[in-house]
Amino acid sequence: MHYRLTIDGNVYLNSSHTLALRGADGEAERPDRATADAKVTLAGANVSVKIIAIGNDEYMTNFLTGNWEPAPAGLNYNPAVLFDPDKGIQGVLDKVNDPRRVGTDDISGSTAVHVTGTVARAAVEPMTGNAFSSDPIDFAIWVDQSTKDILKIELHDTTTGGAPAASWTLQLSQQNQPVTITKPSL
Repeated sequence: MHYRLTIDGNVYLNSSHTLALRGADGEAERPDRATADAKVTLAGANVSVKIIAIGNDEYMTNFLTGNWEPAPAGLNYNPAVLFDPDKGIQGVLDKVNDPRRVGTDDISGSTAVHVTGTVARAAVEPMTGNAFSSDPIDFAIWVDQSTKDILKIELHDTTTGGAPAASWTLQLSQQNQPVTITKPSL
């Protein structure tokens, strides 16, 4: 499938909080492969970086040279986690509290059932890179009424304690289309 991730707020990719994810566009291949064309902020500068994840192995392009290399230890973003049955979308769906159908909406030309609820911050942390400060997180999902494909997921901070509110939007398309993701040449 293809995915587009849009982020408002600070989602840090490293423990020193110098590398922040702003968004990503990529492909995902079951069970554990994904690519990302990521938009990041490094020391205040906006840069683009490519990421390939195959299982637990991650590779990214160097900020300066553009050459592929193993991702640095401590990188907190693996786009392949979307398919993980415990940490990815399925695991989050299993943990949504008080789901409510709020209607239908048009998402990219498809009629989608819109469901809202809340989810514990710990349930979304593996997928969102510790983006949120509140607990629980507001949750919304749109599911194609005819195909049952997930088309969109939104997560929002409910309270921020003075920090900027974080918002995370994942749009999915081209489900079940062939994708081939291979290790880059280093």
